[in-house]
Amino acid sequence: MIDRRAVYAVKFPNDEDFQNLVMDVHIHKGYLCFLSPPDRGHEIEGKLGTETEDSFTWISDHTFDGEWHFKICTIEDFRDKYYKFVCDGAAIAKIIQTTEDLHEWYRKNFI
Repeated sequence: MIDRRAVYAVKFPNDEDFQNLVMDVHIHKGYLCFLSPPDRGHEIEGKLGTETEDSFTWISDHTFDGEWHFKICTIEDFRDKYYKFVCDGAAIAKIIQTTEDLHEWYRKNFI
């Protein structure tokens, strides 16, 4: 199930690995909508592919054709890799202790 309050790592079609963090992810009228902090909103036309408890795919025939992969970013993932995608990410990784706190930090700072 897509969790609008979560931060997701995203892998774009044809990329080999997850390259970005997004938030406020939801489906609206056939579009996958999300925010790439600090302020870039996106709407990708398509349909929901597979869905698990902590990940999903989105299939688009329009914008960046192919299968997009989204997985919830845990604090462990953030500390290991994704902190590099965020200004002052290393400092944030030291302060934030849980995945829930990480997601809350994103909501407070970017929505």
